[in-house]
Amino acid sequence: AVETRMSSVDHGKNLVARLDTGHQQWAFHVNGYHKDAQDYDTPRFEVADEDDIDTFVSVENSYSEAFGATVGASYIGERGMIGLSVHRTESEYGLPGHHAHEEEHDDDHDEDHEDDHHEDEAGPYIDLQQWRYDLKASLDRPFKGFEKLRIAASVSDYAHQEREGDEVATRFENDGLEFRVELTHGDASGWRGVIGTQ
Repeated sequence: AVETRMSSVDHGKNLVARLDTGHQQWAFHVNGYHKDAQDYDTPRFEVADEDDIDTFVSVENSYSEAFGATVGASYIGERGMIGLSVHRTESEYGLPGHHAHEEEHDDDHDEDHEDDHHEDEAGPYIDLQQWRYDLKASLDRPFKGFEKLRIAASVSDYAHQEREGDEVATRFENDGLEFRVELTHGDASGWRGVIGTQ
């Protein structure tokens, strides 16, 4: 399946695709998306800055671009299943309300390169990347007295940078690991429940 959307306020374009298929005891899943949006349009407004008045028709530096994709596979048996998926995310988006740092130049130099300076005055933005790996498994009647065993684990590698042009102002990184196991026990004197840890 493929789906596309467009938005007028930010001239945005969104594309989403998904595929689910299988063969015998195997199931496969693939999906992905891409989003591209410009600065948000606004009614015309003015902002006073010292002796100057700037006129705007959009929210500066409110653009965003994102990409994501997931690939997964599962094996389904008579008593249980096991599946693994890999997800990738990449995103870049501006930070409205911030202004790029300006450099001082000689007057003559400024006049000669005024247009180039405005083109290079891009505001700060976030550059984000993430890998995520997920594993899930379940097994019916794993031990005597227990009805089901469930296992889930995930590993993530996340990083983002706040950048101004080629300069990195802030860097954040985080590696995550999560593991969960559950055992559902059968009827014991009218009691049923789950034993697990995370």
